Amino acid sequence: MSNTTFAAAAGAILLAHLAALGWGIWRSGRVMLWLNAVVAAGAIGALILQHPGLAWGGDTPLQALLGFEVVVLALAAMALRGVPVAWWLSMAGFALHLCAAAGMLVFALTFRITRLF
Repeated sequence: MSNTTFAAAAGAILLAHLAALGWGIWRSGRVMLWLNAVVAAGAIGALILQHPGLAWGGDTPLQALLGFEVVVLALAAMALRGVPVAWWLSMAGFALHLCAAAGMLVFALTFRITRLF
């Protein structure tokens, strides 16, 4: 993956989060929950595909990220079912995903990446 591709992907993810935030403020917050679930499921899939033995041991920060994404996915599913506490916690997960997307874009635009994978 080149630096330009990474910057474009980070920009698209950030733009999707900002659009969902705008739609959620004016219309319905359900789109934010769905985006949160899709991002969490994508992150879980990417982590499992790149690190098949991650759940049974290995890199502790990656295990923490996997656990966080599983919790965010579960909270989004519960919030879509109508649990009020899960809605607020899922919005906190959405905010963390938004901050991570902004951080990815700043990183991609600031540093030159020579080898990603």
